[in-house]
Parts: sequence; structure tokens; C-alpha cells
Amino acid sequence: MVISDSTWCWPANGRHLRDISLACEGIPIAPCDSLDWKVKGRSFSFKAAWEAIRVHHPTAPWANTVWFPGAIPRHSFCLWLTFHKAHSTLDILQRLGIVQTSQCPFNCGHDESINHLFFACSFTKAVWVKVLKLNNCPTPTSWIWESTARWAVGRTKGKQFHRWMRRISLAASIYHCWRERNNRIFRHLVSSPSRVEERICFDVGSKAAFCRNILDSPTNRAIADNWDIDGSIFKSPELGF
Repeated sequence: MVISDSTWCWPANGRHLRDISLACEGIPIAPCDSLDWKVKGRSFSFKAAWEAIRVHHPTAPWANTVWFPGAIPRHSFCLWLTFHKAHSTLDILQRLGIVQTSQCPFNCGHDESINHLFFACSFTKAVWVKVLKLNNCPTPTSWIWESTARWAVGRTKGKQFHRWMRRISLAASIYHCWRERNNRIFRHLVSSPSRVEERICFDVGSKAAFCRNILDSPTNRAIADNWDIDGSIFKSPELGF
């Protein structure tokens, strides 16, 4: 609070406010004076303050692929890093002199990079093939991250259940492949592709089980059957939906 009973009342311990308080000393305050946020009568909110001071940029074309209702936060954050190519992959660490080799930890004989890890590596490719199959998606012709990103932007948009499943399973695949990679490097723990697939299926299936009133179409029913999701997520004809 900087005004009390129509007088200036600056915080005593606010040294950084001293210049402002000195500048305001000669400004009289009438009993009817009040503080407004930018526009008279408009209440203050942290959201409005942030919108006023932040630097605005165009929305990324992949934003809705990463952040969407029902997303798993840790998965979305990992996918967000991937779209920004911000993961500390071994090729980057080697260029910085932090590690001596950039050989892929999945022992495929290639160097690790974002484009290799998602999903040119034979290990992660096997995982991604399984996830695509569960979503009834065709096998891609290119296995690097650039092509996966283009696929995600073009084939996951929309509110339809099968497109929501593509988004959440893509994020889960990125997260669990990255987690397996870290387990091998830092914890010396090794899992098979099938075990990683099980983790993805568990996370995706558990989240999808909370969906309700999904359109009971052949496409959606096939996806639910593939992922072993209970049919209770579909609209009930008895209720007239």
C-alpha cells in the first residue's frame, strides 16, 4: 500500500522506491482519489500486469500441440523443449567440451542429436512405430525430428478424440524416450523398447480414461480398443447424447 487516509504511505524498507516517493511528495491526494489499473475503474490483476509488461510474440504453430486440455504437464514441458531443440543432447555437449563422445546411448552406432534421438535411432524408432500403430497412423517416410514436428503440426490439430490421442501420445513418447536415455547415461539402468512402450501406454491410457462423452464413432472406438481404454468414455445412447 502506498496511500493511506489520503496521504502517501510508502513502505519504510522499500529503498528501490525512494526516487518514486520523492517525486510524489508534492502531489496532493484528495479524499476521493483512488488508484486504477491503466484505465479508470479497471481493477488490477497479475494477469493484466504481465500482459502489459511482457514482450509479445506470434503464437508458435505448434503451441496447441504442446499445451492443450488434458495434457500431462511433465510430458508437455519435455515436448516444448524438443520443439525448441533445447535438450542437452550429446552432440551439443561434445561441442562445448563437456563430454568426450556423442555416441548415442542406445548403442545404435550413431551420434546423438535431436534429429537422431526423435526418431531416427533404432530404439526410439521402434517405440514410435508402436505408438503410431496404436493411433492407426501410417508409417512415416522420414524418421527425424523435423518431419515428426511437421506431422504433429498438421495431424494433431482439432478437438476430435483421435487427434487428442495423437497429441498426448506424442508427448508421452518424447518424454519416456528422453527419460530412458537419461536413465542409461546417469543411472546405468536399461529398459527394452517394449518396457518403454508399456510406460507410454500406462500414462496415455490412465489419462484417456478420465475422458467423458466422446463421440462413439468407428475411428474413436478403434483407437480406444487399441489403447485398451474402457468404453465408458463414449456418449451413452440411453441418455440421448
